[in-house]
Amino acid sequence: LLNFESLHQRLDLLPQQLRPHGVNLSLASENEPSASILKLLKEECEKTNAPYLAEHIGYLNTNPNGPSFGYLIAPPLNYETISNIVRNIQILHDFVGVPIALENCVVYSRHPESTMTWLEFITTLDQELPDNIGWLIDYAHLKVTNQNLKEGNFIEWLNVYALSKRPIFEVHFANVKFDSQGVCHDDHHEPFSDGFIRQTWSDFCDLGIEPFNLTIERELHSEKDIKLLLRDIKAVKNIFLETVGAVNILPFDDKTPAPEVCLQAPISSGTFLA
Repeated sequence: LLNFESLHQRLDLLPQQLRPHGVNLSLASENEPSASILKLLKEECEKTNAPYLAEHIGYLNTNPNGPSFGYLIAPPLNYETISNIVRNIQILHDFVGVPIALENCVVYSRHPESTMTWLEFITTLDQELPDNIGWLIDYAHLKVTNQNLKEGNFIEWLNVYALSKRPIFEVHFANVKFDSQGVCHDDHHEPFSDGFIRQTWSDFCDLGIEPFNLTIERELHSEKDIKLLLRDIKAVKNIFLETVGAVNILPFDDKTPAPEVCLQAPISSGTFLA
């Protein structure tokens, strides 16, 4: 794995501020957040002077008392899940003391306990969330979920965020692909095509969403991967800056070991995961 400092050196840029991104908190669980994880997240927020803490919609096990799967999975789309998220995110916010950026999860199939469409779920959640909670839009997660659930127009889904009065703290950006079974997945390895970048940016611009903090999610295993990432950073900046005056591009290596919390460090043209 390539380390944090070497990536910054390749861009000849210095980190300005770290941003914590939680990866082991079951916000959608019926159980309240673990005191040990809350303590860790608060420590990271204080250590980094974080402007916000990013967290996911999801849980680590379908059984509230079971062991962690080691990765977050999508919860059922119903009001019970919304109530759990609202309660747990309030506990999280009150404890860490910074705004929370809530990231949409990726969905591969409809959960049998779902009683809402995705659009109904995210719209209701937007209305129910407490103050000081904003959004982290994972574009690939949204695209993948829309393709897999086949529940209406993607732009209509994205428009929920455009209509929301909540801040959009960050946008995650990755490719999407279909496997041999016809299931759509996000792809953190393949470089972007010019057409993909332009279509993505067009989707946001058409709705009046201008994401200043843009995270490129990418697996980095070789020198070739670094060169492709640097090429993509340049391409994204060139296309996005045709429309807006400034953009932070925040690429990170999502294979870096980080069992509890990931750290992102914005720099003048990018961010990498520590």
